[in-house]
Amino acid sequence: MYLNRHLVNDAHVRSFIVMHHADGWEVIEAQDSKVVRRVSRRNWQKVEPEIQRFETTANELKQKGWIEH
Repeated sequence: MYLNRHLVNDAHVRSFIVMHHADGWEVIEAQDSKVVRRVSRRNWQKVEPEIQRFETTANELKQKGWIEH
């Protein structure tokens, strides 16, 4: 697994996951155990913006009081 971040706020959880597999990369965003976005990428250059978006969203959540778990 390349990226695995989980942030919590009360009973809510946001997860940001990037996994490498034989065919490329799986990019997953989940809210409260529901997958809200899942895409497969074969090219690393297309994964990098996804990671940047995850980092930006995680930082915004932390500024709002969410805690990294």
